[in-house]
Amino acid sequence: MNKMELIGNLTKDPETRTVKGINGEAKVTNFTVAANDGFGERKQTLFVRVTAWNGFGEMCAKYLRKGSKVFAAGPVTVNAYVNNDGNAVGQLEMKLDSIEFLSRAADAAPATEEEDDIEGLL
Repeated sequence: MNKMELIGNLTKDPETRTVKGINGEAKVTNFTVAANDGFGERKQTLFVRVTAWNGFGEMCAKYLRKGSKVFAAGPVTVNAYVNNDGNAVGQLEMKLDSIEFLSRAADAAPATEEEDDIEGLL
């Protein structure tokens, strides 16, 4: 089984684009999550690129912003490429199959009147 689970913060706002495929057009949203491990001198940060498709991705783009904390899970691949300095590097990429927003929605996007009324009841 290939599945990664991580808790971290978005490094920048999600980006959505439209791609063409065999079955027509689809929307894909990408963002990067930075997850910390360890403490003090042993602290390391892992950066994982996350890919979310269609409505799932649109939801992420709507409610997540730079700094939003998320719990994300899905299968992971390593994409190898040569960077601008000519060095071979690898990038972890997760195909998102579940996500929990751990930051308040109001912290990430302007609230609507309906959301304000719901928060008042909690």
